[in-house]
Amino acid sequence: MMTRGSTRRDSFGFSKARCRALPVVHRLVTQPSQTLRAKSASDNGGHKVPAMYFVIHSPSPETGPEGTFTMSQRPQIIAHRGASKAEKENTLSAFRRAGDMASDAVELDVRRTKDGAMAVHHDDHLADGRNIVNLNADELPDHVPMLNEALDACDGMWVNIEIKNWPEDADFDETDRLAASVARLLEERNEDARWVISAFHRPTVEAMRTLAPTVRTAWLTLGVRDEDIDKVARDLANSGHIAIHPWDRFLTRKCVDVCHSHGLQVNVWTVDDPDRMRELIEWGVDGIVTNVPDVALRVRAEFDGSAPR
Repeated sequence: MMTRGSTRRDSFGFSKARCRALPVVHRLVTQPSQTLRAKSASDNGGHKVPAMYFVIHSPSPETGPEGTFTMSQRPQIIAHRGASKAEKENTLSAFRRAGDMASDAVELDVRRTKDGAMAVHHDDHLADGRNIVNLNADELPDHVPMLNEALDACDGMWVNIEIKNWPEDADFDETDRLAASVARLLEERNEDARWVISAFHRPTVEAMRTLAPTVRTAWLTLGVRDEDIDKVARDLANSGHIAIHPWDRFLTRKCVDVCHSHGLQVNVWTVDDPDRMRELIEWGVDGIVTNVPDVALRVRAEFDGSAPR
């Protein structure tokens, strides 16, 4: 999808220079401590961001036996990097806390290390500036789990595994070695109904369709313009993906309706405001990714008349 020439454009008409801003925005606005509302669609720290790109992989079903899922009318509550307001994000304690809160699912991020391990961490570097791809697994801080143990900590929930492989990151790999490693691990675990794989980098999402055809996939994006959503939704559905994961800030009701007309689920990130949650539930979104799953569960209970599990 991304091209290397400064003037070349992808299939949706965006230049590389315009797309380069997207990972920056993603890193800035998805931290638990930050507000997700902005003044305008172009107000992103000086970056003008196209209303397309960025999708996350995860379905919006009702959690079933052993954390699997089936289709449901209730929006799924997806704990963003675990219960990341209550615990340090992307840690075993955050994932377990999400389960204690009765979240339906967990969203987590995976990156590759120097020795080919799969580390659960959002940024491509640690707090001290060292790039994860330049470190072996045993050199990482104790709080950074490996993917397999993170999945174990999410017992009873389904998991949206976001594969981090963006062209501007230090660990970008055009050969999708990380995706291949994830596919092998999931095959060994033999729990396909528990996983949804997502990525911002569309070729990585497409690679997963080949590497793990029985695992559900979704495209993570900032959002899609209303005038483009029919084309994008049709393309995603025809490519075998089950969902689109747009950023709350750019999501419109039309986007939800059009995606549903193509059989795509809509799992929106990252929503912590109860009033916005209520609005999105009224729109019929399939999943709400949130740093405060306990709050989201209470809001959902207002609609279905039940207390959170």
